[in-house]
Amino acid sequence: MKATYFDNAWIQHAIENLDIQLWYDEYFYDDEWFYHDENVKIDVMQHRNYEFLHELWIDYGFLNETYEKWDYYYEDYIEEQKKFKKICKENRVFWLDFFEHSMISFSLSMFRKNIGYYEMDRTRNVWYIAIKRRKWLTYEKAVKIAKNTIEDYNNYCNWFISEFRIEDENWEMIDACTWYYRDEDARNDCIASIEYYLKNKNIEFSKVEID
Repeated sequence: MKATYFDNAWIQHAIENLDIQLWYDEYFYDDEWFYHDENVKIDVMQHRNYEFLHELWIDYGFLNETYEKWDYYYEDYIEEQKKFKKICKENRVFWLDFFEHSMISFSLSMFRKNIGYYEMDRTRNVWYIAIKRRKWLTYEKAVKIAKNTIEDYNNYCNWFISEFRIEDENWEMIDACTWYYRDEDARNDCIASIEYYLKNKNIEFSKVEID
């Protein structure tokens, strides 16, 4: 992959002495952790094959059953019901669907579409993503945060973690960074690093591209 820049007259120039690498980081699972906003919590029911996030710490068995006062677990049932009501009061909570067919994909149940034959690979309502309520946070903004976070989590679950590396003609490292959930974010930061490199070389430019 090569980098080019446009000068102030919009004439394109190749940056011949830089080698640009933009790809998936195949070693990222040395550190198995999904980094996301502390105001967002993902909670997925237990799966027989995977260990998904369980950040709300609710025993959902008590949310799906009704216990009478004489039942042994009645007090636990009441406690879990209270905890979940508190979560719903303090957060905007959205149901999640789970799809697995050669890869893993979560989605907001509110945007569910019938996918015909592949419906047998979908599990509906596998619990929630919760977005902490704040004064500025409208419902529409909460939905957008939920969608973006779930998209990032899908990439994380499927090992789609991007990185970039910039080396000079002597294979000396100029810059590198990993742990991007989206390749466009890695690309944008790579371009920003090249722009910084050009500024240090006192090269004037109007735009940088990598291809």
